[in-house]
Amino acid sequence: MHTLIKNLQTLFLCLLGISIFGALGFGLYFLFFTGVSNQWVWASVLLIIFIIITWFSKKYVDWKHGGILLVVVIAFMGACIDIQGNPLYNEPIRLVYQHLGTLKVTNIMTSINGTTGVDYYFNIVNPSGHVVKQLNMWGVALFRFIEYLVIYSILLSMLVPMFKLVRNIKLKKES
Repeated sequence: MHTLIKNLQTLFLCLLGISIFGALGFGLYFLFFTGVSNQWVWASVLLIIFIIITWFSKKYVDWKHGGILLVVVIAFMGACIDIQGNPLYNEPIRLVYQHLGTLKVTNIMTSINGTTGVDYYFNIVNPSGHVVKQLNMWGVALFRFIEYLVIYSILLSMLVPMFKLVRNIKLKKES
């Protein structure tokens, strides 16, 4: 009877491992499939990576200096990956130019010799559908970088007090 229970436990752990591995595989497949058609997915992945890095490095990083470096690096990566933005991140741009018309973000995919490139265009379109202003991509990239700096700085400023609280609770338990 003891051997049967041990074998069932082993079988259960093997099935659990296979199902976790399958779920991770399906999740990665879905992530890459979605990420190809929606660039803003990668910014969400980067946000999750930022949270994971800050959580696991909370004991080792001086947040007055190292946290700032982490925020700048992740914000730069986010600006590079997510130049297109999403409706929420593009809202400030829309508000700045709302007196001229509506913001329309278009992308043109070009395939040459098996390589695909995507060009993004930020246009302000008047009610009749004519482009009133085409925004400079360097300006959009700089705006996106500053936007990510603000988002990640706010997130880090919320996480650091939580890290200190967790550290204090652990120190009280140890003493």
